[in-house]
Amino acid sequence: MSHHWGYDPDNGPEHWHKDFPIAKGNRQSPVDIDTKAAAHDPKLKPLSICYEQATSKRIVNNGHAFNVEFDDSQDTAVSGNMSSVRILKKKRKKSPKFLETTFLSIFWALAHVSVMMDCRPSEPPPHVFILQRKKCMLKEGPLADTYRLIQFHFHWGSCDGQGSEHTVDKKKYSAELHLVHWNTKYGAFSKAVQQPDGLAVLGVFLKVGDAKPGLQKVVDVLASIKTKGKSAAFTDFDPRGLLPSSLDYWTYPGSLTTPPLLECVTWIVLREPISVSSEQMTKFRQLSFSGEGEAEKPMVDNWRPAQPLKGRQVRASFQ
Repeated sequence: MSHHWGYDPDNGPEHWHKDFPIAKGNRQSPVDIDTKAAAHDPKLKPLSICYEQATSKRIVNNGHAFNVEFDDSQDTAVSGNMSSVRILKKKRKKSPKFLETTFLSIFWALAHVSVMMDCRPSEPPPHVFILQRKKCMLKEGPLADTYRLIQFHFHWGSCDGQGSEHTVDKKKYSAELHLVHWNTKYGAFSKAVQQPDGLAVLGVFLKVGDAKPGLQKVVDVLASIKTKGKSAAFTDFDPRGLLPSSLDYWTYPGSLTTPPLLECVTWIVLREPISVSSEQMTKFRQLSFSGEGEAEKPMVDNWRPAQPLKGRQVRASFQ
């Protein structure tokens, strides 16, 4: 069985069902969002997006798009015994100023990261402290659980009039950003994709206009990953710079939009697009589907057309 899928006439989306029968399933993505049919659901909560401690690692051309990958391992935890502080406190008479300064230094150092202490202000310090560095999280909105960011990627067109996977009243945008998160209750991405609530993908439309400053760091490194299989270190990237000002959204149950097309995604598509410049989009289109030394195939039109809703309801967080 060949799994050499792509976006060409001979291996594109219309052929994927041959190797991946779920392509004709009941909750496939993307879809067209009919704004008149999308019902406002007052039970939908505002999104909680916690990207303050982003841990990007690398950027890679996988031959279909490029991914920016994040450290999605379990939260870093360090434990220790606070009894030494209590012992110092007993010896306070010998050098109170030194001990006071030391304790305050420890306290503020811990507070600079995320310190979790199971005590109330009126109680003495606990014997054990835990330091945790939270990874990028998505929660609330339509989600019952907490989801962790693992990667983001884009889909784009050969021209500005197409490129997005979701459409709004049949309107196509120039590109679409997908921020992929997995449900932490399953312990690992590989397990989460096997569950109907395993992933939450945040979709953001891109329209051509003013440049997006938050995207420029990505654009500047694309030349180093021009061909399939190329990767580069990509650290200290803040994905908050890719989000619009409004987090109003549509949501529906769907699937991955590339093979294996697993029906494991809660889609959250933001209503407000972000603006990117023609120059920034041109850099996307200079990437290649092909590997180094192969005949060059420009990486364009890497999007799947809208799929039938098949009875699903698209809900809106706004009126």
